[in-house]
Amino acid sequence: MLRALTWNVMLLPRAAKLGIPPRGCVHGWWENRWAHPDLVRASAIADRLATSRWDLIALQEVFDTRARQLIAARLEDAGFEVFVPPHREKRGHHGLLLASRHPIGRASFESFRRARFPDSISSKGMSATEIEALGVRLLVINAHLQSEAIHADVRRAQLAQMHRFVATHLAASSRPTALLVLGDLNVVGEERPDAPAPRLGAALPLRRTDEHRDLIALLGGPRDLFRERDARAGFTWDGLGAPDGDERGLRRNLLIPWDDKDQQRLDYALAFDTFRARRATAPTHEERPLARLDCAEVSVEPFPFERARRARETSLQHLPLSDHYGVSVTLYPR
Repeated sequence: MLRALTWNVMLLPRAAKLGIPPRGCVHGWWENRWAHPDLVRASAIADRLATSRWDLIALQEVFDTRARQLIAARLEDAGFEVFVPPHREKRGHHGLLLASRHPIGRASFESFRRARFPDSISSKGMSATEIEALGVRLLVINAHLQSEAIHADVRRAQLAQMHRFVATHLAASSRPTALLVLGDLNVVGEERPDAPAPRLGAALPLRRTDEHRDLIALLGGPRDLFRERDARAGFTWDGLGAPDGDERGLRRNLLIPWDDKDQQRLDYALAFDTFRARRATAPTHEERPLARLDCAEVSVEPFPFERARRARETSLQHLPLSDHYGVSVTLYPR
């Protein structure tokens, strides 16, 4: 059994906060409003992950240097191996971090060639990490794609680049391999036109988006593990939610600006049974069989702070640790 988590933790560099309300300040509005500096939040994130049940953790938006060093050190002290791809570009840090309780082998990183502002000020991209776990060689891709709905064309180019990146890694080894893609892909998985949003966890009157179809096609037909295992709306970005919480105690994400009412699934765990690689000399595809990863369980992880800063600040009990919720999967290699 392998438990994996993907989570965008919203730890922005101080320079980036200058352009975020209240603007001109190195502290984001969420730090001022809730009196929780990002380093305090980073420490809480590190503690939760270091004492967690997950074997594999893929993080995005660990942009802040101090926060990244704090989380990496805490996870290493807890027995994880940590891979933070080297940052060699003039643009800002890529923000990726992967931690594994299993030995990490070959690892690499590639930044996306296409990007639009504000993402273009960082070197966002994807890492590939080989892990030996449960008798199989597991290739893990940790990725963070272009944000904002209007940039679907950029995401399509990034997904095509990811497909080539994976093909290069798989071609370098003849050993049986399982392939898992984790990350904030910024692709809305489902949409609910002409209907009010139900409470989180309600039944799905949703339909799959065209961009989700493109995502699956461009990567060669992976299995979207959330759609495979759960019939509910797996919102990882929840700007609406239930004011008093749903049946699981989840409520509106208070780290999302109040004027953002979107409810979206943006974060993914994708598994592959085969990988379709394009031939250089023909328009056809060559399929490579992969070790199957069966998914036994999938869940959205809201990661609340779980404690108020002062006794009278009871609302802080519901303050999440990031504007994104995480996605957790339990896998069994076949």
